[in-house]
Amino acid sequence: MLKKSKNINEFMKGLLAIIIMLVSSTFIIFNNVGQSLTLSELSLSKSALYWIAGVSFVLGSIWTLYLNKIIKS
Repeated sequence: MLKKSKNINEFMKGLLAIIIMLVSSTFIIFNNVGQSLTLSELSLSKSALYWIAGVSFVLGSIWTLYLNKIIKS
């Protein structure tokens, strides 16, 4: 029973680390893209910003999965 709870605790810690990495990388990507577009003085609609946020989330997910694979190997 103790081993099972230890595995659950390790799983939850790993899941929390993945979530933190995903959110932080998504914010970093979205912030950099937003600053670049602001510097070029483009006015974007809300739907374009949502698309950029979605792409940022996907790229953040891919980056997080890559880092997770590198760390575990």
